[in-house]
Amino acid sequence: MSHKKPVLTATVCRFISMISQAVEVLTGERVYLAQYDFNTGYGSMIVGNIVYQIGASLSRDDLIHFHLVRPDGQKIFYTALFEEGNVVKVGTDKDGIHQKMTIAGKCSLRWVGTTKDDRREEPLYLRQFEYCAQVRGMTLDELLRTEV
Repeated sequence: MSHKKPVLTATVCRFISMISQAVEVLTGERVYLAQYDFNTGYGSMIVGNIVYQIGASLSRDDLIHFHLVRPDGQKIFYTALFEEGNVVKVGTDKDGIHQKMTIAGKCSLRWVGTTKDDRREEPLYLRQFEYCAQVRGMTLDELLRTEV
């Protein structure tokens, strides 16, 4: 029996890069892909000094879905949307895990950025909260800092 050796193509390398960037922006830690099986879509990733189990799939050229299994066994699902300028927007599939109460109401947040050092929180419904800030004579950042 002969075993075929896998071939790394540009698509595969881009997918690996997308997963790494999304997790890095999400966690704010340096990320290393320890191993990944492209047949099953599962593998492990080192985030900081902690090993996480990961499962990921490419939905479109600019969208991936993935989950991380925390060391305590909790599995959380995420969606990462890639935009021009190598910017990724990462949020949870469940609305409500990453939320903040502001004077404008409950605000669901996602992480937006390009690297672990260049990331920020942004409202999931950005235009709605920009309008709420404008009505109150505030900037969006000021509004997000007003926790109730």
